Amino acid sequence: MAEENWYLVRVYENSDAGSQAAIRFAAAVARHTGIHILPADIDRVWRRVCTHARHETGALPARLLEELEGPTADSKLRTLILDLVVNAETYFFRDRGVFELLRSQIGPELIERRAEARSLRIWSAGCSTGEEPYSLAATFRDVMPTGWTLRVTATDISLSALDRARQGIYREWSLRGLAAAGSGLERLPAGGWRVPNAWRVGLHFREANILAEPLDECLNSDLVVCRNVLIYFAEETRQAVLSRLAGAVAPGGFLIIGHAECLGSRPEGFDSRIFPEAVVWQRRSAAEDLLPSHTSLSAPRSRDCRPNRRSAARLSRPAAASEPPSTAPPIGPNCSLAQELADGGEYEAALALCDDILRESPFETAPRMLQARIHLAMGQPAQSRDVLLGVLYLDNSVVAAYVELIHVAALLGDGTRRSWAAARARELLASTDPDSPVPHLTGRRAGLLLRQLQDETDGTA
Repeated sequence: MAEENWYLVRVYENSDAGSQAAIRFAAAVARHTGIHILPADIDRVWRRVCTHARHETGALPARLLEELEGPTADSKLRTLILDLVVNAETYFFRDRGVFELLRSQIGPELIERRAEARSLRIWSAGCSTGEEPYSLAATFRDVMPTGWTLRVTATDISLSALDRARQGIYREWSLRGLAAAGSGLERLPAGGWRVPNAWRVGLHFREANILAEPLDECLNSDLVVCRNVLIYFAEETRQAVLSRLAGAVAPGGFLIIGHAECLGSRPEGFDSRIFPEAVVWQRRSAAEDLLPSHTSLSAPRSRDCRPNRRSAARLSRPAAASEPPSTAPPIGPNCSLAQELADGGEYEAALALCDDILRESPFETAPRMLQARIHLAMGQPAQSRDVLLGVLYLDNSVVAAYVELIHVAALLGDGTRRSWAAARARELLASTDPDSPVPHLTGRRAGLLLRQLQDETDGTA
């Protein structure tokens, strides 16, 4: 059964009091955009569309529905529907941990890989009103060597969102968590802020439907970012879109999706890179495809499988050269092997090895933190939560566990636990030397992490 037909049947079965017109509207939206309106919301959204059609466009709802049910829907009609259906909530440097990861780890790796070409290509899919692609451009221009070329292609299906993105003028709400006065943004006399020209160089906004094949200029991208878009799609559509996104990634390049969209399986030809900030998918190069499993570039790892009773702490990337070395003890060989297995997508083997480590050293934190990240990569946020709570039961001062619990609780819709974890993390960080490295979050300093948490959790994230 085609997915839109399955969806229509599902809506008929679950809608409480929806009119046939509202249900037809929801099915048409799913067919054209892939967006599946929750059955409980269909009547409310349809009433909103009808009100807008009568008062703003003068069109009759029946005529609008007839056009939408046609084989094609023009760009203006799709934009109208999307603006009324989709929550386009976004802001600059949303989820600061991801941008810190791009700056300190992924960006330098891509620069090393593309040293001969001296250029990088990025695709921001579902860019909405432009805050994310501008943030990506600013981040990579900070880390790219002089003389390099950066091209960022930002796509969205909404014409109105793209118009706002091209204007590059934003209100304070889009800048929350960003020190606008010191960022290079230009303050406008009439209010608002305009992005600097330096952020616009090489940035191109294009209309494109993520359900269709990617534009030619999006192909062979070193980095594809599509966050908080797949959550609107049903599983069949989500997998199809993920396949298209993955197909646009160049060998050795990266794919990043949102926290809430973490999938339990890897795209074909990709390896997972598990970081505290995000699960990132990296496409294998031709040479790496010949290997039985991918060895992550995060750090060299020993395959020594001897029992290690003192394994601890550092499970992700090494600290940048400009930062002081972590005070945490070095990662043990067994944890190194477990991390390598996880990076290669061998999740069950990595979990089993962590269990072996914990049988030898039941009070170790490092293997438990890795287990929590693996469960999240497998699409099991509840199991990840339980592991993190176990870490805190053994040691209630592990900042990294609180930080990751913030994201996991958000995925589970547990606002109370999320607020508690954020408050506790801020409390611990506030009493720590700002220049101190944070154990289990290698390369992160307490002061910067505290500011990021304040940006993301003070009534905004």
